[in-house]
Amino acid sequence: MAPLPTVAGRVDLLLAVAAVSRSGRVRDCELLTALGWQPGDRTAVELLDSTIRVRHDPRGRYAINDRGQVFLPVGARKLLGISANTQVALIAFPEHDALLVHPCPVVTAVLAGFFEALTGAPYGR
Repeated sequence: MAPLPTVAGRVDLLLAVAAVSRSGRVRDCELLTALGWQPGDRTAVELLDSTIRVRHDPRGRYAINDRGQVFLPVGARKLLGISANTQVALIAFPEHDALLVHPCPVVTAVLAGFFEALTGAPYGR
């Protein structure tokens, strides 16, 4: 497991946590503003391992709704164990015009691995 970057080696990413609605939508106004996305913008969605990548795409299948919510397709949500009211980590990557959606257990597993590497002690055992 690679160590987490220091502040000096940071990448310009923005992080938020949000709950997925019953209709499979998530939103964070700050992240959408940073990405420059607005209601009506079209998006394309891809499943990449344990991550959902949402990209701005004028020909995309999905649209950001009037409430500024981004849709996550049911197939991707099911494969990642994301259901209604599940908390997900949202990571905006403005340089690549993308929003990454991670199930929180994936994020905590990465952090647990970092903790173990940092301290030499097994996390949670």
